[in-house]
Formats: sequence, structure tokens, C-alpha cells
Amino acid sequence: MPDVVISYATLESLIEKLSGMITELDTGSKGSALRSAIGEPFGRSELTDRAEETEDRWNDKRESLVEDLTSIRDFSQEIHDGYAQFDDEAAAQFESGADVPGNADY
Repeated sequence: MPDVVISYATLESLIEKLSGMITELDTGSKGSALRSAIGEPFGRSELTDRAEETEDRWNDKRESLVEDLTSIRDFSQEIHDGYAQFDDEAAAQFESGADVPGNADY
């Protein structure tokens, strides 16, 4: 299997973008502004009712999406931190004259 090379900057960018998406989904509209904007055209509420149903379904999916994105972000952070720790330890051992640890050490 070929090696996969991902830079720290790429991981950091991914983590930052995922965090932004999570924040946006967590703080996004929960429907009251939509209902206010629609109102009751021609004295009828069918459009508002349908918009509320759609918003309710979206809120359910939004929660699931936030959970999934949070898991991906957290896993990406663990990868970043794990490799950073490996790099720091390898550099310290190399500077002290010891052999650099291999992947089997982690």
C-alpha cells in the first residue's frame, strides 16, 4: 500500500473547517425566523405549516450531522496530536544520539 502524506497544515485546516461547520450547524436557524418571514399569506397557514415540517426534519438531521462532524474532527485532532507527539519524541531521541523510533513503537 502506498504511503499517504498529509501535512500538519492540511490537518489543521481540516480541523478548523470542521469546527466552523459544527458551529454553523449548532447556531443555525431553528425555524422561528423562517416562520416569521413566511407569515400567513392570504390568511392561510399551509405554507408555514410545510416550512415548519421541513425545518423539524432538518433539525433532526442537523443534530446527526453535528455528531458525525464532531467525531471526524476529534479523530483528525487525535491523528494530528499523535503524529506531533511522535515527531517531538523522535526529534528528542535523535538529538540525544539514540535511534529514531519506528512506527512499531506507536
